[in-house]
Formats: sequence, C-alpha cells, structure tokens
Amino acid sequence: MKIKEIRNKSPEELQKMIHENRVELLNLRSNYRVRAEAVKPHIFKQKRKANARAMTVLSERVR
Repeated sequence: MKIKEIRNKSPEELQKMIHENRVELLNLRSNYRVRAEAVKPHIFKQKRKANARAMTVLSERVR
C-alpha cells in the first residue's frame, strides 16, 4: 500500500490495519515454522513495512 493511501485513512482504520498486519505476520510465521508451508519470504518484509508506515502516520497525527 502506498503512503498516500495510508495518509488518507482515519485513525481508526489505521489501528485496524496495524492489528490486521500483526495478526497476519503472526500467522505467516507460525505457518512457516510449525507447518513448514511454503511461504514467500518477501511477504514478511511487505507486511512489516506496511505496519511501520501505518504506525508512522498514526504517530505523526498525534504530534
């Protein structure tokens, strides 16, 4: 998701996005380690960065 799209979201939508990304990362990690499923490694990086972007925008609004 582009930063412009993230900036257009409301704080509630950002909180929801952060929570969903964390849950999805947790599920990806567990599938990768426990079930040994084939997970594309670039998805981990994409989710982490999307989460960081959302958290950054949210903290900018608080300031």
